[in-house]
Amino acid sequence: YSFPTIIKKEVRFPIKVGLTTTGDAQARVTQQCKTTCCFEFPIILATWEVQRVAAVEDAIHSTLEARGYKRESPGTEWFDSTPDEVESIIKFIQPTAQRLPRLQHK
Repeated sequence: YSFPTIIKKEVRFPIKVGLTTTGDAQARVTQQCKTTCCFEFPIILATWEVQRVAAVEDAIHSTLEARGYKRESPGTEWFDSTPDEVESIIKFIQPTAQRLPRLQHK
């Protein structure tokens, strides 16, 4: 996810890359953004259904960090990336991964 005022088109921007094991990405993001650090409602940019969720998340994080895109920030799992780049990493790691329909903020 990211925030509306920092989302860019076709260039890298801060993206939180994380996982949920419950299948409810919106609930997970809402849980993370209930603190005072969030200045606006987050937008879930994309979600994928994958096998071995934690291993895939680790691979995405490691790849983005190896490319030099990990952000130095108080929060963890933030990278300068794009949804397309994240998807390309997922598809390389797990070609059968399915991108799920985009969720709308409630």
